[in-house]
Amino acid sequence: MPPEPVVPIGLYVFRSGGSVDVLWCERGRPPAAQDSLSDEGLDPEHPLVLARRWLDFFWDQATPVGPRATFAVGDCVMIAGDGSAGRVESATAVDDTCLYKVRIAGSMRSVSEEGADRDLHR
Repeated sequence: MPPEPVVPIGLYVFRSGGSVDVLWCERGRPPAAQDSLSDEGLDPEHPLVLARRWLDFFWDQATPVGPRATFAVGDCVMIAGDGSAGRVESATAVDDTCLYKVRIAGSMRSVSEEGADRDLHR
């Protein structure tokens, strides 16, 4: 079931961790004033909270248009070749593969899909 109610017309940008999600609403209630807020402690009926619910609703139904990441943010992975282990901080689709930012022993390292050997939790 879609969330209710309809949100104000506009562009909604959500930054979370290393990702940015965008929702464009071209039909709905009249536009609201521009705002930039943390979602912590917002009223459940605030337009940003409602817009996030709509984004999540549509995201669950979306057809993937690029490669799906093998590893999710927070997964523990072992780096192929050197055996070091780290935690995935972000995953970005690049052409037909994914590039990961992996935290290893306190430092960040860029690792390709082929370089992240396996999820240590599996």
